[in-house]
Amino acid sequence: MKSKITNLFFLLTLFVGLNLFAQQKVQIQLNVFQPLPEVSFAAFLSNPFLENTPRIFQVTMSPHGVKVYVKGAILWRKLNEASYKELADFTTKPFLSRDFSNDDISSISGIQLEEKNINDGLLDENKDKGKPTGTYKIVLKVFDENGVPQSSASEEIDFTNPSQTITIIEPINGEIYDVGGITISWTDVPGVSEYFIKANIRDTHLQSLEEALQHGTPVVKNQSVGKNTSVNLRAILDRELVGGEEVVVQVRGVVNVPGSKNIIYSNIVDFYLKGANTHVVDKGIKDLENLILQSLKDMDAKGAKNSKGYAKLKQLLEDLQNGDISFDKVKIRAGNGRILTFAEFQELLTKLRNNPELISSITFIRK
Repeated sequence: MKSKITNLFFLLTLFVGLNLFAQQKVQIQLNVFQPLPEVSFAAFLSNPFLENTPRIFQVTMSPHGVKVYVKGAILWRKLNEASYKELADFTTKPFLSRDFSNDDISSISGIQLEEKNINDGLLDENKDKGKPTGTYKIVLKVFDENGVPQSSASEEIDFTNPSQTITIIEPINGEIYDVGGITISWTDVPGVSEYFIKANIRDTHLQSLEEALQHGTPVVKNQSVGKNTSVNLRAILDRELVGGEEVVVQVRGVVNVPGSKNIIYSNIVDFYLKGANTHVVDKGIKDLENLILQSLKDMDAKGAKNSKGYAKLKQLLEDLQNGDISFDKVKIRAGNGRILTFAEFQELLTKLRNNPELISSITFIRK
């Protein structure tokens, strides 16, 4: 009797164990790598769920070795909107449950896609914005080979806060500084492991800020400052600065992501130097050069490149850039004939710089 009871207990235990095993569902977890740089996510969006895209998320499954398939979707909620819209969805072919990343999907030796759909209109709208904006949600659902739901996971990626952009705080664009007292400071970006500084001299306003930064031998050649967000320019110089020069500077940050590094760039700032034994670069003259240069471009676009007015303005620009004319030799007259003071001239230039559409023409009369 005791043997029968023992055997019955053993059979019941074995049956319950097998039954519990049969009912065990495949669990799925989603981990989006944070912080996620805008450049990585933008590249991912342009060609989602394909190999060779940036590694954005990792999926873990438990247990392994069970035949399953996964359905996924990317949802997008625009800024100031309450609901999500589906940007893309996909369904994989059946595979044995395991851990994988988004760049494993659709690879030759990875997880194959059965179906993929992309809302081209929403994708084009994202591309037109130039960078991710709003909130995105990645949703994954796992099913067994018979289509029985197992588990699901989702995670939001928020780009409503522009924290992925480095902004230079100092120096201030267009200001004049002593050669020995220039501090470069910038906003911190979460996830950046190291910051680098590059600075160079802008020889002429015919150069764009990007051209000035890249040409010749920089005064600061991509110097690392670690995770600091402020540095004295003189402490990282590769060659000496000279009073009277115009300097351009940019900060870049390195964000480490699995298998690669992403670079985030700041805006390029330009400023001017003064020195004890050199002339002070006249900011007003520099701003005037910019206005003349823009006027020349407008005249060229209108086919007036061969006019007398174009030749006079071009000669004035060359004289200003060569230092042959300083502000005390230039008289700026208002519409009523009154000559503007330097302070009034600077105020006018600031207004025109912020509102270029107010400029109808520039007339130069050589005395």
